[in-house]
Amino acid sequence: MSDDPATTAVEDCTRRIDELYGDELLDEAGVLHVMAVWRAPTGPLVTLTTGAAMPVSHTDPFALRVARARADAIITTGRNLREEPRLTHALASTRAAMPALEQWRRRRLGKTEAPLSVVLTGGDGLDLQHPLFRTAARSVVLTSNAAAARLRSELRGTTVDAVGVEAPSVRAAIDWLRQERKMTSVLIEAGPSTSSQLYAEPTVVDELMLSMHLSPEIDDEARAPEFLDLERVREVLPVERSTRTITEPSGPWRYMRLTRC
Repeated sequence: MSDDPATTAVEDCTRRIDELYGDELLDEAGVLHVMAVWRAPTGPLVTLTTGAAMPVSHTDPFALRVARARADAIITTGRNLREEPRLTHALASTRAAMPALEQWRRRRLGKTEAPLSVVLTGGDGLDLQHPLFRTAARSVVLTSNAAAARLRSELRGTTVDAVGVEAPSVRAAIDWLRQERKMTSVLIEAGPSTSSQLYAEPTVVDELMLSMHLSPEIDDEARAPEFLDLERVREVLPVERSTRTITEPSGPWRYMRLTRC
């Protein structure tokens, strides 16, 4: 173990990631999807709400931040911002001067800039004072051409850009990041209605980091909208890179990493 705190932090992150996923996760992620779900005895996966009702896990927040650390850009939605008024894309839960995962990102992945936060929205009801915009090093609102034109005047003097496209969607956002920003590792951190579009033909998702709560029942307040059947997910991402079950305060959770190839 090194005497240098930064090196020690990177070594600790590397060890924990390898224990969870059986891999150091140093390859480019491509289009990466991350989500926390509950699997009902029958039917599709059910996404979990955030906040007090969500089943308690000490590992799922770490898995989410690892996914963020791997990304060049993180796509979320205006709806997510409304539902999560405290959402940020921070790589740590505390205000560390240089969070361990940021050190890992810099030293192990060679990514020296913070991820670009992209908010996909129709443009109405977007809170430009949301913490995501105040805390992100770089952020973009991707919306329709008309909405972008309206937002630019509101965003003048800020570090937030407004970008218009003809038909805003998660696929359009991915295309824009690849073509205009030359970004190859894109994380999708969105609700089921947006993220399910990744799995429709022609599919565009390359990897899923899935946190699955395995208790036989959960509180109704913990249930968010349904996603897809796990079987459909496996059709698109047939390679199970790793699976690990951990007993958390709320019961057993399974952490899976599924890829296209």
